[in-house]
Amino acid sequence: MRLRDFRIFKQIPFIILSLLAFSGCIAINNQDRLDKPSIVENTQHAKKQLAHCNQNIKLMNYAFTYVLNEFEKGYFEKKDILGANAQLFLIENKSKSVFAQNINAAEKAYNLQYEKLRNKKCSVSKFTVSPLQNIKNRISELDTNNETVISK
Repeated sequence: MRLRDFRIFKQIPFIILSLLAFSGCIAINNQDRLDKPSIVENTQHAKKQLAHCNQNIKLMNYAFTYVLNEFEKGYFEKKDILGANAQLFLIENKSKSVFAQNINAAEKAYNLQYEKLRNKKCSVSKFTVSPLQNIKNRISELDTNNETVISK
């Protein structure tokens, strides 16, 4: 019985070596998956600009995602196009409702960060549609497909 116990100890180094070999293939973080603006020269100034661009991009993505998620949860999951249009009307007319104020604040933050990116000469090619325009496009898409609560 003692000999069988020692066979396990002979396999341990092979297991450890294979774990070490395969762990080198795994990415430590997702930095290689992030889209970063291209840098022409690798200088301290360029690195600072990249950091500032990434900060603005994160804020824009957050504002954009916030608006989409709020409409998705509130209206699009239920296919309530009439409610979405009514809420969009309130938002565009700067209503005092909490929902409209939050969406307007997110849209304002998005536009502010967009202008900052343009002034810093960062790439803004990914940001062609504002959050509210995206919502309008989605409403018209669902409306043309007649995917509304009233029609069902």
